[in-house]
Amino acid sequence: MVSSPKPPSPTATAAAQQRAEIGAAGASSVMNNPNIVNPYGSQSYSIAGWEEVPDAKGKMIKVPRYTQTQTLSPDQMKLLGLETQSQYNLGSAAVEQSAKMRDYLGKTMDTSGWANWNQGPSGGEVRQDQAPTDKAGVQKAMMDLYGRQSQGKNTAEMAQMAAKGLNPGSTQYGATAKRQGDEYTDAALKAYLASGEESRASQDSFNRATQQRFDMGGAEADRANALRGMQAQEGFAMRNQPINEITALMSGGQVTMPQFSPYQGQSINPANIAQMIQSNYMAQAANAANTNSGIFGVGANIAGAIPWSDRRLKQDIVPMNIELAGAPMYTFRYKAFPHIIHVGVMADEVRELHPDAIIPVGEFDTVDYDMLKARHKGEIHHELGW
Repeated sequence: MVSSPKPPSPTATAAAQQRAEIGAAGASSVMNNPNIVNPYGSQSYSIAGWEEVPDAKGKMIKVPRYTQTQTLSPDQMKLLGLETQSQYNLGSAAVEQSAKMRDYLGKTMDTSGWANWNQGPSGGEVRQDQAPTDKAGVQKAMMDLYGRQSQGKNTAEMAQMAAKGLNPGSTQYGATAKRQGDEYTDAALKAYLASGEESRASQDSFNRATQQRFDMGGAEADRANALRGMQAQEGFAMRNQPINEITALMSGGQVTMPQFSPYQGQSINPANIAQMIQSNYMAQAANAANTNSGIFGVGANIAGAIPWSDRRLKQDIVPMNIELAGAPMYTFRYKAFPHIIHVGVMADEVRELHPDAIIPVGEFDTVDYDMLKARHKGEIHHELGW
């Protein structure tokens, strides 16, 4: 009988896998990070030393620690020196000027020379509708003019009526007197209306003059306030100028570094050693199972004597992922013979599939392997269409 191979150690397999990955990562780093040289400088990589890390078995293994070195060209080094010196000069000037800022900022801004704020004339201070008028005088002047113009005419008319013998009380005399009275009343009404128009014209003129003075006062206030605003703006600009200069000095200039490719850490996919080891083990186990196929005959020959297939007689039972007529097969050791690894089925599982293949031997069970083998071949032929 050929023994089934010993299962591989999980920690040994993992350690081998880990070492393969570390080697692949190192190869990837070397291939993906070439040294670079251009007109502005160069970039190179070197191993600065080795660090120890534990593998899957706890054993310390060494991994490299890389150094990335960038070197400027001679011309770029000169520019870097000039820019560094410029930054130093600017920084020194900023330090000197900033020392003055404590006293400078501790002083309040002097506004004594600035123009005063001007609110302009308020509406309550302007008295409108107060223009001096003389309506009675206007009326008197107009009536005096009417009297001078109508007196001679009225006197002549009365003299003519007297000459004709038309005395007061006569119809014609009464009509003439009434007409003259109406003309006087009409003249008085016109004088009254004219005096009102004159009063309103004088009042409007006064109001316009008053509004003009108000507008001029507001414009003057606006000019004064604008002047104060410009003085304030200039004052703050002068106060902030030293601060802005120090800030500009502190910013300085920056050296233009050449552009290099960053370090590439992509890894190469390593060989899957763990899978290879496991696959190799499964292949060896399958070969052992095929080689040990004679165990089926042996099981049949000795079935009547020793209950080889009873689970209770076995230990170290490990599935093989193969079947015999549908019954799972295992590697195991007999408790009575622990130094030898065997391959076979379990009687309790065969009972569920092929109860007629179970042979009781006392209190234990054995299996008719010839029956299982024949049925197993029949299943294969059926699957292949034979």
